[in-house]
Amino acid sequence: MTATEVATKVESEHARLRGMAGVLQSLALRVVRGDDDLTSALRLKGEELLERFDRHVRWEEDYLLPLLRRAGAEGEACSERLREDHRRQRDRLSASLADLHHDAGKPRELARGLLDVIEWLERDMATEDARLLGSGLLREAPPS
Repeated sequence: MTATEVATKVESEHARLRGMAGVLQSLALRVVRGDDDLTSALRLKGEELLERFDRHVRWEEDYLLPLLRRAGAEGEACSERLREDHRRQRDRLSASLADLHHDAGKPRELARGLLDVIEWLERDMATEDARLLGSGLLREAPPS
């Protein structure tokens, strides 16, 4: 894939994840306010978002990281930071998925936890957008 194709895919995936996060956030806020009937839907949408995010991280490792490494020393450093970010993200995703399955009797706690996850994901994507897409690193990477 070219640098432009990778950047476009990252932007598209981030938009899709933000849309999914918006739906989940709406459900979580309703559960926090006492609408326990939405707990199953909240759990399902939470699983979908976390699984989609995991696939996105794996895609980035397959396509984005190699491209960054070809962008010189700055790209290599960025690639290493992103690899470390991905390690932390996987740990957080694993914990969040475990919470989805273990907080069955605590819908408001589950909803608050998912709101925290959404905030974390949105902050992470904004950082990645600024660090990678706004940096020019992908434009500097020579085609494969």
